[in-house]
Amino acid sequence: MSGAAFLVEALPREFGNAVLWLPMVHGVELIRDGFFGSRIEAHYDVAYMVGFNTMLTIMALALERAVSRDFVPE
Repeated sequence: MSGAAFLVEALPREFGNAVLWLPMVHGVELIRDGFFGSRIEAHYDVAYMVGFNTMLTIMALALERAVSRDFVPE
């Protein structure tokens, strides 16, 4: 789905808004904005992307800690 980021503007409004729930789309849109500048209208929210990815990182570290207690390497 993140490959659809260049189509956010071309998608119907409802589907474009649904695609923006994916944090990777915001990253791709941010890169597009830096590359094309004022020639395009990029849709991104850096705070959403950073917050979402931080939450996923914390969850992954917590799960890793829980699993590492029970896992014994051979």
